[in-house]
Amino acid sequence: MKVVGYKNHEIAKKINIHPLTIGRELKRNSGKTTGSYIPIWADNYAKDRRVTQSKNANKKLTKELQILVEKYLKKDWSPE
Repeated sequence: MKVVGYKNHEIAKKINIHPLTIGRELKRNSGKTTGSYIPIWADNYAKDRRVTQSKNANKKLTKELQILVEKYLKKDWSPE
């Protein structure tokens, strides 16, 4: 729709989402070199970000802390 000249608010209205969502999607997932939005590339960019984020998600939970938490949970201590 963008290629044929629709504005973000027009696209958003047609697919029933907020116009800012369109802008964020286009900005976040447009080609790094071409600057154009290609859906298959956008999907790949999103998958790459998801993998990177999941790798960083548990940085605070070290192996040592995990062992300690499990130890106290087995003693019926509260998770808090």
